[in-house]
Amino acid sequence: MAYRQLQGNRVAGSPAVNAGRQAPLGRVARSRGSLLVSAVAEAEKTAVATTAVPAVTADIAKKLRYQFGRNGDYTVADAYQGTAWSVREKLIDAFNHTHDHWKKEDPKFIYYMSAEFLMGRSLTNTINNLGLKGDYADALTKMGYEMENVVDAERDASLGNGGLGRLAACFLDSMATLDLPGWGYGIRYKYGMFKQGLKDGCQTESPDIWLTKGNPWEIRRDDVHFSVGFGGRVERRKQGGKEVSVWIPSEKVTAQAYDNPISGYDTPTVGNLRLWDAVPVTEFDLSAFNAGDYERANLERERAEGISAVLYPNDSTPEGKELRLKQQYFFVCASLQDVMSRFKATNGTKFELLPEKAVFQMNDTHPTIAVAELMRLLVDVEGMDWAEAWTISTKCLNYTNHTVMPEALEKWPVKVMAKMLPRHMEIIEVINEGWTKWLGGHLKDLKADERAKRVAAMSIIHENPWNKEEMWVPRGWN
Repeated sequence: MAYRQLQGNRVAGSPAVNAGRQAPLGRVARSRGSLLVSAVAEAEKTAVATTAVPAVTADIAKKLRYQFGRNGDYTVADAYQGTAWSVREKLIDAFNHTHDHWKKEDPKFIYYMSAEFLMGRSLTNTINNLGLKGDYADALTKMGYEMENVVDAERDASLGNGGLGRLAACFLDSMATLDLPGWGYGIRYKYGMFKQGLKDGCQTESPDIWLTKGNPWEIRRDDVHFSVGFGGRVERRKQGGKEVSVWIPSEKVTAQAYDNPISGYDTPTVGNLRLWDAVPVTEFDLSAFNAGDYERANLERERAEGISAVLYPNDSTPEGKELRLKQQYFFVCASLQDVMSRFKATNGTKFELLPEKAVFQMNDTHPTIAVAELMRLLVDVEGMDWAEAWTISTKCLNYTNHTVMPEALEKWPVKVMAKMLPRHMEIIEVINEGWTKWLGGHLKDLKADERAKRVAAMSIIHENPWNKEEMWVPRGWN
């Protein structure tokens, strides 16, 4: 399996490939053959673009003229927008070549689910990875700008906060660089966590409104959206001679997809970060507005937009806890539906093949509701038997925890989980029953009191040590 393509087969603008060097991924190729797929389409499909300095200068000016109505006398912010939209076209060409090739090869994909991605500045990363820095730096110089000042005009994407988000971003960069078929999944936060300021020696916090002027690096996918439910009740019904569980949510929102191409270094491979924006099912209640109830007319929109508004909303209140759980389930539900939709388009209902085509990596505790959600989709939606669905789920889901400090291992009150996700609480209870039963058998040589104590300590559902009347579900229980 080829690691790189020859010079004539590379993506437009990418650096020359030394055909004589030994592929540094030999060990990876042998041990991960089902994952490693060189991401360049065939030579006849690869567009070759001219990136000579005069052409780049003209392309930047063209973007500013027709997309922004600017005709000379550009500001540094204008120069950034023109450059970003020009580079974006080459990035999307490489993205399309990569995904056309992956579609043809149908490899196993890594899906990295994370509540945050600290991506950094896309212009610098993209022009370096695609080998375009020289041409664009020279073109900007001829226009009277320095590349360093232009890249500084980019707003940082407010999608992450610290080490957890930076690690997630680095994994996406690494997967693309290593030619591994992989996507990231997260939330398209509108206001990030907060914008830090200082006043009288103290920190001040304000919304980080980073999308005001748009984002050249994202692609809205109007044809990719999924329904996500909350609350409601679970009914038992007879279907095909067996009893099934049907979840009837009391609230629904729509998850709208936005793609963010992720370029690899010194390779034509371009991966993807798919982010979900929460939008209302009903845009505007005109009847409520005409009746003079202006708040209710916009209530559904406000509720939906609150889900994807802020990274890590304060969960010290009951409302905050519910919003956090909504956020985490929102992007997990949409992401799993998305993957299942693409899997079924190729493989139909042969779900026994799912572990050969998809692996989900959960970054810390935030996406761990994915265990219960994948079981719900396989059992309730697709009609699989519990045992078969559990076998598939255990082969598809992986989890990384970044700390063992108790205060960082988040927990959900059972009453909150049961209120917001009643079917998932039932699924967790079934999983816990099987787990504690296995533990009891594994510890059968202990005295009954000691065995019961050990089982209770390792139970997924357990008492709040500070409030014996409250039961908890740890977010990292899987």
